[in-house]
Amino acid sequence: DASPYVRAAAVEAGVRARGSAWLATMIPKLGSDPGEEVPLAILAGVRARGLPSAAASTDGSNGQREGELAVLIKAATEHPIDRVRVSAMQTLGAVSDAGFKSLREEDWDAWWHSRSTPAAR
Repeated sequence: DASPYVRAAAVEAGVRARGSAWLATMIPKLGSDPGEEVPLAILAGVRARGLPSAAASTDGSNGQREGELAVLIKAATEHPIDRVRVSAMQTLGAVSDAGFKSLREEDWDAWWHSRSTPAAR
C-alpha cells in the first residue's frame, strides 16, 4: 500500500496473527521502507516478542540471531530518522543480551565491534 500507516498496521497485524515467523520476514525491511512508521512497528514487535531467531532456534546455531542483530545495529547507527535509531537502540537494549541499555549510537557500535562473534559483519 502507498500509505506508511497502512503498511505499519499490516506489520502489527501480521505479528499478532503469525507471530515470530512473520516478524522474521519483516526485520530485513528495517532499512528499506522509507519513513518511520513501518520500522517503528517492526521494532515494537521485536521488543514485545524478542528476536524471532530465539523462538525458531532448534539447532543451536547463532547465524540467524547474528543476522537479526546486524540489522538492528545498522538501524541503530545508520538509519536517517532519529526516532528509528532511538527505537532500534531501545530494542537492542531489550533483546541483545549486551548487559546494558543505552541511547548512544557509539555505545552500540563499540559493543558490536567488541564481540567475539564476527559472523554477521
